[in-house]
Amino acid sequence: LAYEFVPIRRPDPLPVPITSYQGNELDPTSSPDGLQIAFTWNGARQDNYDIYVRPMGQDRPVRLTSDPAEEFDPAWSPDGRTIAFLRVAAANRVQVVAIPAAGGPSRVLGEFFSDPQMFGKFRTRFLAWRPGSRHLTVAGRNSPNDPHSLWTLDDTGNRRRLTTPPAATT
Repeated sequence: LAYEFVPIRRPDPLPVPITSYQGNELDPTSSPDGLQIAFTWNGARQDNYDIYVRPMGQDRPVRLTSDPAEEFDPAWSPDGRTIAFLRVAAANRVQVVAIPAAGGPSRVLGEFFSDPQMFGKFRTRFLAWRPGSRHLTVAGRNSPNDPHSLWTLDDTGNRRRLTTPPAATT
């Protein structure tokens, strides 16, 4: 007997939209267990960007923030209990804020100088939790004239500069 192995062609997986709400949905990030997604949304009225969480398999998002300032770039903590995000505090400053993933009061962990237009121009992450820790890595400035640097910030607000780029990179 002779056997011939014929590869079985499986269909490529199709992308499935996670949300399709009216307005702009940005910065999606899944929880460490993959059961929830956090994202930035300007709401059905499209009037202000806030942070939302949506459990997979459910249609309605849970609004975590309602501050009149724009909030964006959510990041799940490694244990999945906290979401950190950025909030525009003033024309040239952003705050790093943390909130329980299940909802509750938020707290400001730190503030950095930055150009908020940069966040719209460069659609990338400016905030991330360090794996297995309670520390965040943040892109920001210590003063308006400093170049953007990477900083580490712990959950008590202590911060330390990680990089020192040349001044020409401002």
